[in-house]
Amino acid sequence: MDNMHIILAANLQKYRKQSGLTQEELAEKLGVTFQAVSKWENAKSAPDIMLLPALADLFGCSIDSLFSRELKSEIGYDRGFDKSISRNPIRIDRITIGEKEYEAEYFGEQDMSHWSDYANIREFWRLKDVDCRCFDYRNTHDVLPYNNYPPILIEDGQVFVIDYHTWEGKIDRFYYVADGTVWQNMICTRRVKIEA
Repeated sequence: MDNMHIILAANLQKYRKQSGLTQEELAEKLGVTFQAVSKWENAKSAPDIMLLPALADLFGCSIDSLFSRELKSEIGYDRGFDKSISRNPIRIDRITIGEKEYEAEYFGEQDMSHWSDYANIREFWRLKDVDCRCFDYRNTHDVLPYNNYPPILIEDGQVFVIDYHTWEGKIDRFYYVADGTVWQNMICTRRVKIEA
């Protein structure tokens, strides 16, 4: 399944939930079965092109928004993000990787204390004007789905820096690249080890 199917699936589910509709209610409004809606949301099929205007009208969004990678929703907010977090960076910091310093857009922190045994807080930066291809890096097997990020635009090639404040009082820094990786029908960033 290509990335567009997965993006559409995630957005359909996001907008349906934001609209307070069940799969059955959405199906009834569109004249399809709830099984069809379930398949759309699991990226097993896609709605007929003729249904896209009706979906956009029901959700109060544009057809383009149904295919957008931008996380405009409140998805992150129910996972411990402060509702005041903006899609725009809070500040610009400088982060050193190896011997080089980079500008990094800081987007805030997420409270993980109610669901993580590893860390109580994680902080998010996106390297500014840097493409992942400028680094030598090794892939790890860890991924972080887009819905774990603050509501920001994530595009292929971007590099993210995430600091995890562990329960033991130390800070673990990890690097993630957005390269279209898909895991369990979700678009994800991949954790990498950057070779300095």
